[in-house]
Amino acid sequence: MESGGDLTFQYLRRFYDDYASLPAPIASKVNGARDLVRAHGAYYPSLHTRRIERNPDAKFRFMNVDDQYRMVVAIEGPVVLFMRVGNHDETLKWGEQANLDEFKARLAAGPETTERPRQRREAAPVDVLFEQELTLPQIVAREEEVSDLMVGDLFGALEGYRDGTIEEWMVFLSPLQRRAVARAMDGPGRVTGGPGTGKTVVALHRAAAFARDATRERAVLMTSFVRTIPEVMKSLFERLAPEAGGKVEARGIHSIAWQVLHDRGIEVTASPEAAKERFDRAMERESQAATRLRHRGFNATYVWDEIRRVIAGAGTR
Repeated sequence: MESGGDLTFQYLRRFYDDYASLPAPIASKVNGARDLVRAHGAYYPSLHTRRIERNPDAKFRFMNVDDQYRMVVAIEGPVVLFMRVGNHDETLKWGEQANLDEFKARLAAGPETTERPRQRREAAPVDVLFEQELTLPQIVAREEEVSDLMVGDLFGALEGYRDGTIEEWMVFLSPLQRRAVARAMDGPGRVTGGPGTGKTVVALHRAAAFARDATRERAVLMTSFVRTIPEVMKSLFERLAPEAGGKVEARGIHSIAWQVLHDRGIEVTASPEAAKERFDRAMERESQAATRLRHRGFNATYVWDEIRRVIAGAGTR
């Protein structure tokens, strides 16, 4: 968390994404508005901070960036939560619908970082869940449990995130992320979360930690089922931990499987014709899979079209 005077600043991760999409002159004005809040408080006259008329909760406010752009913020006690930033049309809907329900749901469900799969806790009934009238300061006090939704303002991270110089963003870890990176495990571990919650950042830091202890004979592997991801991870890792780059290999599952087969003298032909021949032979066999497909009315032509147009076409093979 970062404090300005008597205020504590927090940011939704969505605010970072909004900020990154702004034109450079507007982004600079956002920085200026934030600095005014830091120096003079949330109600400095030029910010024109005011209640959102159609939002029944008075803690949600509009805060001007200029005549066309504004921010949606939540102000309660000493906490200022920057939620969204955009033009007036965009922020009108965001402001009217602003709430803290996702925080309440997260705090009711508990953190989603686990060492091993566990039975998911049953969700509380809606009427019980939202009886928890948590204040914004109370939510911030439990920052570790909501770090996938909200982050503090690490100096320079906002600007670095927008400019694409993300070293500062990668170096910063929320308490929950830091715990996932440092946790000792004697077996598989799982980190779950939606898009943009920092799973890749955790993986990169975890790989860096392993690489520092690895020998040349025991390299660290980063992999993915998506073919394009390993190259992205490799590039990010080189920026995060350039000194450990020689101990880390980033490859796709497909590439690894191909290499294993090749090393064992098994040649794999990837031509469409050869793939179709193998498929036809598989469908002609009395295998359980082929039999189930036929019994359900899926003939070979239909299944091949699904494989070629849907599965391979979507890049999920």
